[in-house]
Amino acid sequence: MPSSRDKEEAPFSAVLLAACTQQMQQQQQQQQQQQQKQQQQQQQLQEQLQYEQQHEQQHHLQ
Repeated sequence: MPSSRDKEEAPFSAVLLAACTQQMQQQQQQQQQQQQKQQQQQQQLQEQLQYEQQHEQQHHLQ
């Protein structure tokens, strides 16, 4: 037969577990957002590099 202490601890651990899973989900969302931002930044950098390279090539041709 479970003691009264076990009954008290059960809901607490459930709440704790829920909080942990919620936190993990939030972290995953943040990581996904950061990855998207990084991809956008990388794309911009690549475009800039290509633009500069094209300009240099044109200068060499002229």
